[in-house]
Amino acid sequence: MKSVKENLHSLIDTIGDEMLLESVYEILQQSSTNSNGAIWQSLSAKQQQEVVQAASSLSDVRQLSNNAMIEKNEKTIKNGKPKTAK
Repeated sequence: MKSVKENLHSLIDTIGDEMLLESVYEILQQSSTNSNGAIWQSLSAKQQQEVVQAASSLSDVRQLSNNAMIEKNEKTIKNGKPKTAK
């Protein structure tokens, strides 16, 4: 099982939006000086909404990837052997 740090690193590696990365960085940087829950409460309503939307977008991307793999594997199973690259 991956640690929280490993999962966080993997998640950050999938983000292509530089502004979102900067926002996440700022949140994490502030966490070293704030107590639990204070970080979220220190965000404006707009910032909180952006975090929620970003998390939702990442979840949607992962779901699409999973669905694509399921579809690909179903086609392979129905067609028999997978095609090999030449």
